Amino acid sequence: MKTYRFICLLLALFVISFKMAQCSEIFPCPAQPIRLAYYAIPLLYGDNGNSGMDVEFINELQARTGCQISGTAMPRNRAWQEFADHHLDMLTAALKTPERNKLFYFIPYGQARIEFIGNPLLPARDEFLKNPALIMGVVRGIKYGPELQHYVDGLHQTNRVVEADSLQQLFLMLKAKRFSVAVADSQAFSVNANMLDLSEFKVLNFGIVDNSVINLAFSRQTFSAVEIKNWQMQINNMIRDGTARRIMSKYMSPEAVEAASIRVK
Repeated sequence: MKTYRFICLLLALFVISFKMAQCSEIFPCPAQPIRLAYYAIPLLYGDNGNSGMDVEFINELQARTGCQISGTAMPRNRAWQEFADHHLDMLTAALKTPERNKLFYFIPYGQARIEFIGNPLLPARDEFLKNPALIMGVVRGIKYGPELQHYVDGLHQTNRVVEADSLQQLFLMLKAKRFSVAVADSQAFSVNANMLDLSEFKVLNFGIVDNSVINLAFSRQTFSAVEIKNWQMQINNMIRDGTARRIMSKYMSPEAVEAASIRVK
């Protein structure tokens, strides 16, 4: 009986070792822990890294790949600078631009609905543009789609844009009347509305809605094109098998989950 148990134990250890070796062969990890920066907003990174959609997504990705990922939250502008200086290997909630694509790889895992937030009594978009007394607030370092970016750039040229260091600071500045309209993800606004008492503000119909694809960004200094294909396979599997939607559903309404989800082949 003891011999039988011993043989069974050896077989079990062999199977586990084979699976680990197989995983390692298919998915080689960097020699050092992967340095990652989260976008520091409660919806994505909350409770000092113990909750949030991106935190759970990365935890699951770490479990599937076996790679060690060391994450921290930081303001978006600083994160991009650290990324460009090769002090980071990965970045969550990243928006792709032609300039960034030269330095980083991008793998989509969701989408955001960027809209205008403000008092519902404000004038429409064109009238807002004509009134020099009306100011717009944005988060420093955030890039938008072409139409929205063009609109924001036009206001920048006339010194009518105030930049916040973080999304939470943006909403607090809006509440303090530092500007009339904030440009932000409408789902993040919904999450912050109760916490920060933003009941007087609503999503405005300015005629521009920026449905931006949200990516995990990877440093080309750390990862090769072949390795990125392996990461993309894992991320796509999380989307296909419903893991991404399950994580989102813990933080957002079914309608918001549908809007934020993407499909992959």
